[in-house]
Amino acid sequence: MHTLKFLFSFKPTNRNNIIGSEIENAIKQLNIKKSPDGLPSEFYQLYSKELIGILTQVFNEDNSDMNNYRHLTMMNLDYKIYAKVLMNRLSDVLDIIIVKEQTCAVKRRLIWDNICSLLIKKGL
Repeated sequence: MHTLKFLFSFKPTNRNNIIGSEIENAIKQLNIKKSPDGLPSEFYQLYSKELIGILTQVFNEDNSDMNNYRHLTMMNLDYKIYAKVLMNRLSDVLDIIIVKEQTCAVKRRLIWDNICSLLIKKGL
């Protein structure tokens, strides 16, 4: 119940608008030499200053207008950058949303922590 209350009350300051620094951070996090569309991540990293403005505009377009949708084949790495921005936003609040006992697949949490807690409780 606590988690649901938090989710409904959570209002990030830039919830609707993606800003250039978020895109820049996502570009820096791209894996090198992984690109299914022929434009390698090095291209985005090399020309990030020129691309950040374009991507910011594209990512913030009105998503209720069908003219703003692009085929995924045209946006492979662009889509990865967009997904990375959203993932980074979500990871900022995961520690608050997910209970502390959940350790699998949460950054800075290890399954080993739960095992140690159980061993301590059992006095082993």
